Order: sequence, then C-alpha cells, then structure tokens
Amino acid sequence: MAEIDATKAQNLLTAHLAAKPNKPRKIQFIQDDVTYQALIEGMHENCKNVCVLADEGTGTLNRLVTPGMSMLNSAWSNMEITIGRKTSESFNLPDPRITFLLSIQPGPFEEYRERKSDMAKAAGLWSRTITCSAQSSTIGYRLASENKQEFFDPSHYLERFQRLLKKNLKLGKNPKTSRSILKFEKRANPLYVETLNEIEANMRPGGLYENASDHASKLMENIARLSAIIHVVNGYEGDISWETLNTSIQICIFFSKEYLNIFNTQPKYFLDAMMLNDWLTVNIRQKGLRYIGKRHARQYCSGPLRQPGRFKEALDFLECHGYIRTYQDITKTWNIDTFPRLQ
Repeated sequence: MAEIDATKAQNLLTAHLAAKPNKPRKIQFIQDDVTYQALIEGMHENCKNVCVLADEGTGTLNRLVTPGMSMLNSAWSNMEITIGRKTSESFNLPDPRITFLLSIQPGPFEEYRERKSDMAKAAGLWSRTITCSAQSSTIGYRLASENKQEFFDPSHYLERFQRLLKKNLKLGKNPKTSRSILKFEKRANPLYVETLNEIEANMRPGGLYENASDHASKLMENIARLSAIIHVVNGYEGDISWETLNTSIQICIFFSKEYLNIFNTQPKYFLDAMMLNDWLTVNIRQKGLRYIGKRHARQYCSGPLRQPGRFKEALDFLECHGYIRTYQDITKTWNIDTFPRLQ
C-alpha cells in the first residue's frame, strides 16, 4: 500500500512539474551600464533584441566590449551564439540582434586603445560599426535667439517607433511567423554594383582603404543594412528604392571618412617610427644633443616601442628615410646620429 501511494505521489509530482508554465519574459529593449554576463543572461531569459546605450562609454568598453568582442562580432553576422558554462546551464542564442550606441570622450578612448592595444580594432569590431568624432567644440558659439527654433517635435518619430516595437513584440511571441524579405529595386542594382566595385578597387595598394581593408570589407553590407533601416522606419512600401540606397551610401561614406580619421589607418611600423622620431626630438635634438646609444634609446623610449621587433622596425624606417643614421664606434657600440645630414 505504501509503495502504491509513493508511486502515485511521484506520478502526481511529475505531472505537476510538466504542467509548470514557462517563466514570463521580461521585455527590456534598452540596457544601460550592463556587463557582458548580464547582457547574455538577459537575452537568454528575456528579450534577445536589445540596444545598449551608454552616454559615458568608458565602463561599457571595459565591461562589455572587451570581454564580449567575439559575441558582438557573431551577433553582427547573425550567427547563433553558444554559451558554455561549467557550473550552470549552457545555452544557445539563435538569431541575436544587438545595437549599441557609445558616447565617450577622446581622452579615455585613446587611453583604452593604448592600454588594450586596441584589441577591438584588431578583432574587427570597430570596422563593423558606424563611428564619428567631433573635430571641434561648439562651446561658446551655442547662442540662443528669439527667432530660432530650439527644439523639434518628436511625436511623429516616437509614434512610428512605438508601432515598430509593438510589431517586434508580436514577432517575438510567434517566432515561427515568416519575416518580410527586403530587396533592392532593379533600378538600384547598378548603383549597388558600382559602389561595391569602387570600394573593392580602393583596397588596392595606394587606394583609400589600402590600410583599412577590414573596414572596407564590411562597408557595403553596412550600406545595405542602413538602406533597409531607412526604408522600414520611413514606412516605405515595396522594394528599396534607388533614392534610399543613394542616401545610405552618402551617409556611410561620410562615416567611413570619420573612421579613417579616428583610427588612423597608417601601418603600425610608420606610426611607431613617427613616435620614435618625436621621442628623439624631445629627448635629444631639442636638448642640443646629437648622438644617443641605440641600446639606451630602446630602454628609455616610449613604452609600446620596447616590445620585441617594434623598435627595430621603427629605427629601420627612420634610417631608410634619412631621419637618423646608425653606426658603430671604436668600441663596437651601436649609436644613433639624430642629425645625419650634418658633417
């Protein structure tokens, strides 16, 4: 009798657990000051379509971008993200969609790039983004006027986005719903091919993207994506038009030039050579000196140049282009002449 009761209780418990409803998903599109682990957990348990906004992006660089580079790259490529855990449940994130908007001051951003050797650029993350930098400050010139309209009415913009977000929520509740496929109209195809070929040609030696091929290889896809965004947000019907594609090209080319300015796509050996030459100018030439021991220069030059190989490449470049001359003195010690043209 006891065994029958135990079996019945076990069956009731099993049926009860099987009937347990799924935990309702928390809808939170926007994340702020989120870590990589928290973002992944939130996308798994709640909404897998997220936007990370950070008006002071230094913390986001350290807590999200650095540890999550491969995940962000995979999300950009719409690849399934696999998270393996040792002590907790492993899971997959199919069809992840992540947008992040980071605002950061130039100083902290440069410090981050130097401290981390700009791993995000090396991993190709920045080449997938749209970047820009304010070249000058408007402080002191933001004058008010009685006749100047200081604000615009965003109600239409917000209403449109509310409709799009509600549509996205419905799609999330019914994941088997077929998605709409956007494509360019026939009239836009020649412009697309022409732009693609022009970008490709500029990756050749001497081209605009010679030293930024990672960025250029993603540029056309970003143009296509932006075209789709403009098309959807503005509520256009049918295929993506020539005019929309052309607008997207103009926008992305502008930001492409910003990328080239921000990330200075000169080869590393050239940048190292200029850094070494500046150090020689400050520490030798401007002090009225001419010679310095090669070993001494390597020991006390700027930190990044002390890494194996970088000092030699920079020194060789400077010597090949006449900035310095290296020679051995009578004691067989190698020295650097910082004024090689002087007799």
